[in-house]
Parts: sequence; C-alpha cells; structure tokens
Amino acid sequence: GLGSELAKHFVSKGFRLVLNYFFDKDLEQLYKKSPELANVDKVFSVQTDVSKREQVKGMFDGAIDKFGRVDILMNFAGINRDAPFSEITDEMWDSVIAAHLKKVFRSQKKFAVVVVSEAIKTVEGASVMVADEVNHRLRYDGSAAYISNLIEKNTGLETRPVVLGHLQRGGSPNSFDRLLASQMGVYSVDLAVQKKFGQVVVCQNNTITHVPIEQTINTYNHVNVQGSLMHTARGLGICLGDE
Repeated sequence: GLGSELAKHFVSKGFRLVLNYFFDKDLEQLYKKSPELANVDKVFSVQTDVSKREQVKGMFDGAIDKFGRVDILMNFAGINRDAPFSEITDEMWDSVIAAHLKKVFRSQKKFAVVVVSEAIKTVEGASVMVADEVNHRLRYDGSAAYISNLIEKNTGLETRPVVLGHLQRGGSPNSFDRLLASQMGVYSVDLAVQKKFGQVVVCQNNTITHVPIEQTINTYNHVNVQGSLMHTARGLGICLGDE
C-alpha cells in the first residue's frame, strides 16, 4: 500500500524511520516483501495500538530515545469491521469512527482532516438532504455537518465542517473536467479490484493509465523563484515564505 511504498522511499533516501504495526503477521509479511525495512539501524519497528494514548506516547518516547527527534509524521493505519453494511452494529460503527480519528488526534495532537463525499447515508440508511431555499426542492447537502456532529458526539473532540466549494472557488467544471474525473475514478476502482496498489492514476498522451507512486515522488518539479509568476505574486503582496 501507500504507507509501505513511502517507507521504502524514505529509507532509500537515507531517512531513519519509525514503523508502527499492530499484528505480528503484518510486520513479517512486510519484511519478506521489503527486506530493506528490517534494517534495525535505520528502521525502528514498534507494535502499537494507536487508539490508546499511553501506547502512542510510548511509541514516540521510544522513537526519540533511538533517533533523538521526530521530523515527519504520516498516518496510514486503519481498522475495518468486515461485515455487510446491514449487519454492522452501532458498537462496530462507533469503534471504527473513534479509532480512525482518535489515533490521528493522539499522534498529531493538533488536528485531523476527514474528507466526506456528497450523497452519503446516515447510519440508519437515510440520505442526507436539505430543502432548497428558493424552490424548496430536496438536494444532497449537509454531509459535512452530519459527519462533523457524529464525530464530535462519539469522540468528544471539537469538530468543524468546511465545504470545499466555499473555501476554494475555481469556477464550474466543464465537460472535459467531468469526463477526465470520471475516467480516472473508474480506472482507480479497476486497479483496486485487481489489487494493484501503490499506483497513481495519470493521463499520458490523452490515455488514462497508471505509474508506480515511487516514480511520482522520485522527481521534483522545482519552482523558478525568479520567474514571471513569482514576480506577479510578489507584486500582489502574496507571501511566498522565502522572504
């Protein structure tokens, strides 16, 4: 998956890595697939239930004792209750919601970002919809607020919804944007069904295809700080962080 590919990339670039795992069998499989991650001089593997505060603290204490500091933190772990949606109990649902968010909070301690799709359903199976203020027709809306309230209720953590369409105004998508998004979305699902993970869906020569994620992160596109766009930004008073 994405986590193991990034771990291999960082180790190949000389980084020292703290590798968190939950099941022994998962670590054994990872070592077999990527023996470079078994290098105890570069990789500190620690078994931790990241939903438990004391275990997270112990993981960070161990990392600092071994390497002296932590510079980069990435959260990829997750749990799943493998059952048909109609058979998932409230307890199973609450454990997934709480574990996925509390682990991020206890690791990052400051914030966590949750992305919510439109047209979601409530735990009772009803669609989240609101009435249009003008013609009072029902439309899909309010997903972010619904999930936000659910998170705060189950975790006790302050949660605030933000609608991307309000935050980032980039104009309405045209037919090309919609078609490209649909093509990439279907292609991504096809890759997942084929269990081809660690890939990035791209458009090359007007063809939808995929490339290994390592290929995308090994090459950096540097910004010309003396270019015309940067000059324009500075002229508009935009802070670029280099002054």
